[in-house]
Amino acid sequence: MAVPEDCQNYEEITILARRDSLSMVETNYMNRVIYGVDKRSAKLINSSQKYFDCINQSDADLVLVNEKGVWGQYALDREGVDRLLTELDILTLQESYGKGTSR
Repeated sequence: MAVPEDCQNYEEITILARRDSLSMVETNYMNRVIYGVDKRSAKLINSSQKYFDCINQSDADLVLVNEKGVWGQYALDREGVDRLLTELDILTLQESYGKGTSR
């Protein structure tokens, strides 16, 4: 899904995280995301709810974007983080081999 023109676009693989206070369990999941981003060629940016509203992802805790737009939205729970890290692997591999996204 393309990012609306009035919202900021990102040229590289970026994970946007909402700036909310996190519970202890959510902090553990966020640490998994931080570790995963450090091991891959991606950026992690804390973003405001306003940006999530702008890209029509207001219910998401995490959003994966690149220059082509929104790749996916994820909850900050075990399943959401597992899915995010798997799709981050797929996206970074595709970009490293010069093949676009499959979405």
